[in-house]
Amino acid sequence: MVPIIPGLDIPFAAGIISLVVLLTIHELSHGVLSRIFGVKLKSTGLLIFGILPIGAFVEPEDKAIRKLAPAKQIGIFSAGIAANFVAMLVFFVLMLTTILYIAPKAYSYGIVVSGTTQGYPAYNVLSIGSQVLRWNGQNVSDISTLESASSMDKPNEPVTIVTNVSTYAFNALPDPANASRGLVGVALSYKPIIRGAAASAVYFLYTLFALSMLLNFFIAVFNLLPLPGLDGWAIYNSSIRNKRLVKYLAWIMLVAIAINALPWLFYI
Repeated sequence: MVPIIPGLDIPFAAGIISLVVLLTIHELSHGVLSRIFGVKLKSTGLLIFGILPIGAFVEPEDKAIRKLAPAKQIGIFSAGIAANFVAMLVFFVLMLTTILYIAPKAYSYGIVVSGTTQGYPAYNVLSIGSQVLRWNGQNVSDISTLESASSMDKPNEPVTIVTNVSTYAFNALPDPANASRGLVGVALSYKPIIRGAAASAVYFLYTLFALSMLLNFFIAVFNLLPLPGLDGWAIYNSSIRNKRLVKYLAWIMLVAIAINALPWLFYI
């Protein structure tokens, strides 16, 4: 699992699939529009990472493109960007559909045991990852109900905790910070609880759609920049006669990127 989106762990397979879809959509769009405008393709193929195909590439004939009218040249160069924006919208709809209609049926949020404290009654008794259902007879479903249920815990008095595993009874110990409050030594968190293979599949689809949406958006925006090697460079060169202006724009973008990258140097 690789953390890419805050609060979201991305399965490796979802990252690979998203990358394949992104590159394939982008490159094939260039190829399709090139053929529509009668431009021959110099080469086509797959991008391979080790033994894994991670996308496709299409290379139209440069000389044939330069013979086209500026509007057609811009159309070919911007085809990949446009396709990525369309793909972004499609994946956004798929992500929302998963969140609003499918995910609620596959998993729910709840209070989960994230750890126990040595020296306290719950240490190595409550199972990490188990869901807390009731606390001293009160239903526990979120942080507010947990705080309400545990607020009455007193030192040397019994605390009953019901989880999805079993029922436990502890004698609370005094809180070092507040002697009038009892603690059993359990760390709890409010997080999604995935149930079964179907729920895991739903979570995988959600991460796949979310990552695909973000990658298509970022790549589309990045490719619009007037930098050599990007589609934006070709678009601006085809639409702006003053080539010196295009170079100035490229330098402005490079300086802006460098300024934005400076803070990262302090974290390396």
